[in-house]
Amino acid sequence: MRLEVNNTHFGSMSGSTPSRVRMLAVLACCVASGAADERAQANQEQYKGPKWEAIVKERTEKCQERLKNFPEDSEHFCSAVQDSPVTECQFDYTPEEFTSAYKSHLEENRELNRVQPARFKNFTKVGFKVVDIEPDLLKDLRSFWHLNRLHHSDIEERYKLDGAMSACQSDTWMLHMDVLLRRRVFLAVRDTLAEWSGIPSEDLKASALYGLRFYREGSMLNT
Repeated sequence: MRLEVNNTHFGSMSGSTPSRVRMLAVLACCVASGAADERAQANQEQYKGPKWEAIVKERTEKCQERLKNFPEDSEHFCSAVQDSPVTECQFDYTPEEFTSAYKSHLEENRELNRVQPARFKNFTKVGFKVVDIEPDLLKDLRSFWHLNRLHHSDIEERYKLDGAMSACQSDTWMLHMDVLLRRRVFLAVRDTLAEWSGIPSEDLKASALYGLRFYREGSMLNT
């Protein structure tokens, strides 16, 4: 299992109040819920028949085998196999068809990784620094995941041919954090970035934090 505080972006100042953050969180929840309903309806119409049932059965059995020593996790994660984009892609593509369809998207992502860094200011000669997260914050993030993963984590909605992380290849789940925990993460990352970049912390403003992402077995992140 890997836990990641994913996509914490910082930009120039102009900020959100706590009430605005809560409003945006509620709005995002409603949008996600509507998308999930549309997805379920589309699945019922498109994904059915003996081939589909055989794929779902095989993936469910494999999931249950991996989690046989963790029955609660098995119930939560394996019961959603029929809703997974990975399952849908096995129905939509042969391995050869997927490789062909995905090739251009993967190459585009690699090209962006090659050319994008040159467009931004360099703060150091190396360009990155590995640091330890604050122990108490790491402890609370782990605790939040363990307490909430079986009740509030959902399959992450991603583009099936995303060059960075294809939903056909990566069975990822997202657990959104509460406002207070998000605030702690933002502040911790802001202070670390300020120290590393030499930019005053008050000049850095958080703009996005998606949550805790769970990479299930076989997931691939192309960087």
